[in-house]
Amino acid sequence: MELRGNPLVAFANEFHDRGATDHNYALIFGCAPEEYTTPVAIAGVFYNGPAAEGEQFFAPLLALNPIANKTGVLPYPTANTLFSPNFEGPGRRLMGSCSILMPLDATVMADAGRRFLDFTISRRGMGKSILVVEFFPTAAIRATPHDSTAFANRGEHYLA
Repeated sequence: MELRGNPLVAFANEFHDRGATDHNYALIFGCAPEEYTTPVAIAGVFYNGPAAEGEQFFAPLLALNPIANKTGVLPYPTANTLFSPNFEGPGRRLMGSCSILMPLDATVMADAGRRFLDFTISRRGMGKSILVVEFFPTAAIRATPHDSTAFANRGEHYLA
């Protein structure tokens, strides 16, 4: 998987620079269903608004002619279930996070994705594992006074 100078990483930086407050982007490393054996980089997009505006907003990604384009109008609760198949059935679950500072370095992202995929592919039962860097705007969280909520993660960063 070659991400050096990759448009998925370039769009992440553009997304950040736009200062969007109500839309979401995720760069995901994993293996494609149904067999979960083919390594892929996935662009997960969420636009809170009319479909035509969403297509315009994410036009740089749509112009890449993805091998699978599953964009469309979805109710928010349905959008929250898109990765549910990764968590079906028996298995161990581990979730964790770290902070990501912008701008992203394409070389660092490529190395992280390759190391993650090499690890999961070389071990039995890890085909549904995913590494997600989520670009969920935090301006509203940061605007809320610290003593008004228990959410402590308020920096100008994103989560992986």
